[in-house]
Amino acid sequence: MSLAAEGPSASGMPTEANNPEEALSCCASERRNKSTSRALQKAKDPSVRPKREDRFLDFQVLRDSKNSNSITIMGLGTSRVALTLKPQDPMEQNVAELLQFLLLKDQTKYPIKESDMREFIDKDYRHQFPEILRRAAVHLECIFRFELKELDTEEHIYILLNKLGPVPFEGLEDVPNGPKMGLLMMILGHILLNGNQAREADIWEMLWRFGVQRERRLSVFGNVKRLLSVEFVWQRYLDYRPLTDCVPVEYEFYWGPRSRAETTKMKILKFMAKIYNKDPMDWPALYNEALEEDADRSRLESKARKLVQLFLLMDSTKLPIPKKGILYYIGRECTKVFPDLLNRAARTLNHVYGTELVVLDPRNHSYTLYNRREMEDTEEIMDSPNRPGNNFLMQVLSFIFIMGNHARESAVWAFLRGLGVQNGRKHVITCRYLSQRYLDSLRVPDSDPVQYDFVWGPRARLETSKMKALRYVARIHRKEPEDWPEQYREAMEDEANRAEAGNVGFFFFGVAYIHCIKYWVSL
Repeated sequence: MSLAAEGPSASGMPTEANNPEEALSCCASERRNKSTSRALQKAKDPSVRPKREDRFLDFQVLRDSKNSNSITIMGLGTSRVALTLKPQDPMEQNVAELLQFLLLKDQTKYPIKESDMREFIDKDYRHQFPEILRRAAVHLECIFRFELKELDTEEHIYILLNKLGPVPFEGLEDVPNGPKMGLLMMILGHILLNGNQAREADIWEMLWRFGVQRERRLSVFGNVKRLLSVEFVWQRYLDYRPLTDCVPVEYEFYWGPRSRAETTKMKILKFMAKIYNKDPMDWPALYNEALEEDADRSRLESKARKLVQLFLLMDSTKLPIPKKGILYYIGRECTKVFPDLLNRAARTLNHVYGTELVVLDPRNHSYTLYNRREMEDTEEIMDSPNRPGNNFLMQVLSFIFIMGNHARESAVWAFLRGLGVQNGRKHVITCRYLSQRYLDSLRVPDSDPVQYDFVWGPRARLETSKMKALRYVARIHRKEPEDWPEQYREAMEDEANRAEAGNVGFFFFGVAYIHCIKYWVSL
């Protein structure tokens, strides 16, 4: 299955479906069994989940009438992502259809049950559900920048997290469901300011001060009472618990697991500080608590990078790596967060280094790396980070090209940090590339403080090409260069210009050679 970002419109594109359920039904292949049809009816049934009056759809799944194996997922505006199914590979077809189901289901923001996902897979392949889910999760992260996160390991409930980050305070009204998210952030902030819990009556009193009343139906929020006590609870943004020994019954709100996964206490505290025109440090206890939480997150990311380095170093020995050895290396205190660390390391190894983390012995918890990248062109992977000790030149050049031929200095350093480069080494790497003229730095106009953009240097343009950089990225993500249409067109133009320049140079060389021959003959 290949995933490709296509242009605004093209000939032969399928017509749009009226709603996501119709689109999902359209793209369902005829081979789907009765249980899949029941899953579709379940998705449509309003009794299963609250009806969303003003739900905004980010994706539509369309089927090309001319090519039964072509599916288009249309996003905001005119961006499209096309999936080409391979009939000879039913596994890939199940992955594609599960991917569509997850994207459409995520529009409601309600948690996704594993049982629903299993019903959406052909019954002959349900025993391979873990592998199908893993492949779908890889595509979600690489293409759509979503992380498939398991909220409840006992009930096997999942959500999709936006890897692009939460919506900032400024401009909330300009994004889909922005007002609702703004209201949610106010509720989360009120809960945080009241000791991580708040009574329902207190929340309504706070909202009343901001002009939001329980009895009034606002066009911006719709039914506010339903939004607060049903939708946000079903979406796992809030937890809603009754108080014991209270007559009549009263309820308290807490942060839900989705809120803890998508945002942080520091971000919500800064949001409330702007609301009340204060400074986050005006709440010293909460500020220190938020700082500790951020420090814990940073330590977790640092441990995950350290774990990636361990796997890469041990890969040369081809020996299995036991869990005990991993904990000895990263610290025994990481025992409780070990599954999360392992998932973070596996994603980095998979997407960046082209290797898969394989469980060799589930009982003894031993692991090894499996290199799935095909070595088709040695020239293009000579700078591959797949082997410890190699530099990251080709990845930096590819990152700059994909970002539009220029990338902010801080973005390049963040990219290197994501590859597992230590903080002290990322400056050394970029400085070396600048001195070797692989990179050039351009000052950003009117930037205060001064900021710089990295662009390709003359040596990079001489020794490699945009097409090679694009093929390098495609190999890492197991895609085709055509899956990035704008960059592919630019790379093709660059190849044509290089060929034309070579022909012109050869022509002038030929003319000079003929004149030299004539001169020597005349002598």
